[in-house]
Amino acid sequence: MTEIGELAFNNCTSLKEITIPDSVTEIGEFAFEYCKSLKEITIPDSVTKIGDYAFSDCTSLKEITIPDSVTEIGYGVFSGCTSLKEVTIPDSVIWIGEDAFSDCEFLEKINYRGLQIKGQNLNFISSLSDGLVTMKCILIAAKEHKILKDDCFSPVLAVKLINAMHNGREAFEKEAAEIAENFQLIGFYDISSKVDVEAKQKLIRLFKEPTPAPAPQAPAAY
Repeated sequence: MTEIGELAFNNCTSLKEITIPDSVTEIGEFAFEYCKSLKEITIPDSVTKIGDYAFSDCTSLKEITIPDSVTEIGYGVFSGCTSLKEVTIPDSVIWIGEDAFSDCEFLEKINYRGLQIKGQNLNFISSLSDGLVTMKCILIAAKEHKILKDDCFSPVLAVKLINAMHNGREAFEKEAAEIAENFQLIGFYDISSKVDVEAKQKLIRLFKEPTPAPAPQAPAAY
């Protein structure tokens, strides 16, 4: 067997655990959709593609690690996985479809390229991205993470990177490099805003606003 077929275990509401054999290279569309009792699944490193909505609405699934062999994750793969708290995505993945993590309301972090991206930050970027696929939204979140040096988040910076990504990867990389290079100059005034509380505190620590020179005092009267 080389493929878990389309709808193979769809709506198997009593299925709690499954180990996919090493011979499988593809998990078909809707294969485990609505498996509401599924808590644990082992994906072997033979799998290269996970089809659209393969695990959508698996409401008991809490954590999943995608093996290094996977290069493509389809649309809405984990949508509606309301218990999902952590996902690990390997560097091998080059494409993730739209709405891959939509309605994952308790998703705390996505592990990607040594970074831990907060689920709420990814959701914010996705909500403003105007059609960017999830892979590009993750790249934006990862780039912001590197610019801010830790897990601070700036909505203003996110919007700048989203706009650049719409102009292509080259424009995105150029914009991100310019922001990173000039961060000390533009960071506090341009990146921060009233809603960027966490980022603002970070910037204050890194780049103190210059202390105004004391006003000259009038000579003492004699």
